[in-house]
Amino acid sequence: MARADLHQHDLTPAAAEALVAGAGVKPTEHVLDLGAGTGAITAACLAAGAKVSAIEIDPQRATGLRQRFATELADGSLVLQVGDARHHLPLLPARWRMVANPPFMHTAVLLRRFLIEDLPVARPHRIDLVLQRQAAGKLVGSRGGYTRSSVMCHLAGKPARGEDLARNAVTPPSHVPLCTFSWQARRSAPEANEIARVDRLLERAFAGPKDVRSALRGVATPAILKRQGAEQGWNPDAHPRFVPPLAWLTLSRFLAQIGKLT
Repeated sequence: MARADLHQHDLTPAAAEALVAGAGVKPTEHVLDLGAGTGAITAACLAAGAKVSAIEIDPQRATGLRQRFATELADGSLVLQVGDARHHLPLLPARWRMVANPPFMHTAVLLRRFLIEDLPVARPHRIDLVLQRQAAGKLVGSRGGYTRSSVMCHLAGKPARGEDLARNAVTPPSHVPLCTFSWQARRSAPEANEIARVDRLLERAFAGPKDVRSALRGVATPAILKRQGAEQGWNPDAHPRFVPPLAWLTLSRFLAQIGKLT
């Protein structure tokens, strides 16, 4: 039984198998199943030959997982941790990926944790999630529709919205449309600390319904913004959602160089 207070929604076995197949999980890969729930994704990943690290916040569900996967826990193909992924993570190898059906309300927080925080593990090389369709759109973004989170996703890698899912792909059925979402790391992506610096600039820029010039008053002069906008193809008098991700990176690097952004 899903707990409403933990915002649990369980993928059906068929939906989990389709998610793992669509994500292209391969034998010998190391997968993090975040919010493992009843184990549908874990089971599909193990069936694909992957090694799985699962984390589950609900002790009762963790007990169920131990019972269901006793053999895999014993042979080491599965490692299970009880805890909150917003604060704790299992030990992971240098190269790993995530396939998960996380609590929808925590998606943005969890992605920020993996992309910009100083973690004891490397960034995942790929993330595949089940999300609310609207949330996935905000993470992918577009010209005129970039968000703080979508800028982070684009700077660190390549986000993409995947296939639509039926609302009854989860239990209890979702009240809103669902889809899959994927993110692929870029080899040339900036370091996490540099993306975090961009994020500090974005926090200010997206703090209210302002144009870039007004939002960044005191941090960047009109002359700086005019030149940066002309060089990168954006308008300082437009809302920050119109500024492309790489333009934010260029602006943050310049502001850091002149001591206006740490």
